[in-house]
Amino acid sequence: MRSGYYAAASLLGTLAGWELVVRLANVSETVLPPVSDIVRVMVVDVDVLTPAAVETLEAIALGYVAAVVVSLLLAAAIVSWRPFENTVYPVLVASQAIPKIAIAPLLVVWFGFGLSAKVVLVFLICFFPIVVDTVVGLKSLKPETIYLARSMGAPRHKIFLRIRFMNALPDIFGGAKVAAVFAVSAAVIAEYITLVGGMGSLLVRANAELDAERAFAIIGYLTIIGIAIFYALELLEARFVSWHVSRRGGTA
Repeated sequence: MRSGYYAAASLLGTLAGWELVVRLANVSETVLPPVSDIVRVMVVDVDVLTPAAVETLEAIALGYVAAVVVSLLLAAAIVSWRPFENTVYPVLVASQAIPKIAIAPLLVVWFGFGLSAKVVLVFLICFFPIVVDTVVGLKSLKPETIYLARSMGAPRHKIFLRIRFMNALPDIFGGAKVAAVFAVSAAVIAEYITLVGGMGSLLVRANAELDAERAFAIIGYLTIIGIAIFYALELLEARFVSWHVSRRGGTA
């Protein structure tokens, strides 16, 4: 709880400093508008920005959930079957050398200008960190623990679900939180390219019109979305991984 107060105080202090510097230095609003003007646009244009934010959030949610599901299944297969790991894992690593922004226009050709292209790009950017962290977590269980469970007659699927998977949850949530931050950027990039709906297309229009207040208002909405998703995962992690040392609030 105390860390939340520190975070709020830090954020408010940063915004207050921004407002003060812009006002005192007479910075042009086309370069860096004051925070108060940005908040005003966020409130006044809520009827325009909120539907666009919902459209972007839809792409984020669909692509992110698909990435989580596929990543968990793929990581389980990689850890459970060594030939599959030797065949697939190097391909996954090599695929990350391809800049996603470079293939984004191709996604538009393949999937059209609608929601599908945005969902696919969010998926492609999000799934890799989840896969990697999940594999690391699943492999981090000590062999002695598995031997003990087997000696007590535990079947293989129960060992995986109740011991190996539970032990990997901190790493899984770590990868999921990193991917959640990437998901917002991926959706905006897709909307930049397609120019069809969402916050990305509004941001392109605001930049073209040199409307810095509107641009920062859009960024404000996107920031709120990213923070909300991140802390929703934090709450889930606190609920399901309360036993882990990272959740106890102590220091070594």
